[in-house]
Amino acid sequence: MVRYIEYNNTYIDKVKDHIKTIILEEFDFKELCQWYSEKDYEVYKKNGGNFWIVIDENNNIIGTIGLQDEGNDTFKLVGLYVKEEYRGTEISTELFNIVKNYALNKKYTKIILGTYERMSRAINFYRKVGFKEYNRDEDAIFLVLDL
Repeated sequence: MVRYIEYNNTYIDKVKDHIKTIILEEFDFKELCQWYSEKDYEVYKKNGGNFWIVIDENNNIIGTIGLQDEGNDTFKLVGLYVKEEYRGTEISTELFNIVKNYALNKKYTKIILGTYERMSRAINFYRKVGFKEYNRDEDAIFLVLDL
């Protein structure tokens, strides 16, 4: 059984390890590793957003997601990382539903995100839940969901 909970700093090391493992071992994003290693996930709560984690019955992190307030009734989706063995289950969809409902309850009108083209599975997921492309650059793609 898994639990979806709001992030708190008791999970800081586990969250950092979870995200670093995915971005380094699966996607070889060395340039993001330092940024995530120094990240304070509580900052999302302080600025109107939030961060959530999914834990298994042994208290291991299996998924993360967050919202960062961008102003103008817009949230930026950040940190959607689900362990490979849990992809294709409903974990990502449930995490997305949590952030979408949070944004709707706060009366926000958009969720934006940026990702890399090589993360095609993630892009397909975002499109499946309603995101549309609004910009591109070298290897990044930017998506928006109007609420």
